[in-house]
Amino acid sequence: MYYLSKDGEMGYPGELNVKVTFTLSDKKRTNFWTFEAKTDKVTHVNICSHSYFNLAGEGMAIFWDHELSINSDNYTPVSDVLYTVW
Repeated sequence: MYYLSKDGEMGYPGELNVKVTFTLSDKKRTNFWTFEAKTDKVTHVNICSHSYFNLAGEGMAIFWDHELSINSDNYTPVSDVLYTVW
């Protein structure tokens, strides 16, 4: 996917070219998202995804039994009710 944010859009300076690449693997049941951004002026860029997936299937409301593995050196722990734990 590709998006071009024009200079001045939402008050930010510079043209911002954003590219997101989705890679899916059936063998390991994994997906990878790669975000790339380039600007022509100094500006703030913080790209993230706020997608939610229900792996039980469409129309299935139960998702609490899903397990997620994130290969990361850092994370923000949360409580059982999903509040941030500091």
